[in-house]
Amino acid sequence: MAKGGTSTPNIVHPDGHDTAFSIPAGKTFVITDISIQRLSIHGTAILLEVSLRQDIPPSGGTTNRWSFVGETTANVERTFSTGVAFSTPFVVTNGSESGDAVVVRLWGFFR
Repeated sequence: MAKGGTSTPNIVHPDGHDTAFSIPAGKTFVITDISIQRLSIHGTAILLEVSLRQDIPPSGGTTNRWSFVGETTANVERTFSTGVAFSTPFVVTNGSESGDAVVVRLWGFFR
């Protein structure tokens, strides 16, 4: 995802193809782990900002559910002991001011 970009998560299948991610009706997706990898690196350590954002119906307001803001030259790996639960669609944003692109991987489960 490029600087200032927003992306809807995809599921990557074992054979390498991907499909749109969706949360089944009546289910909640709980994110347990996140990995942020700088895909293109312009310069040295940069201020990186990646967020998980969600529109909350019916008001349509946007809520920032989790953010990483920091200077990094390596991957960012985080585990959430209680998980970050989503019952409606969400997006991943790259708010970085540098020209770096990032890959964000999420792991979790449905309950």
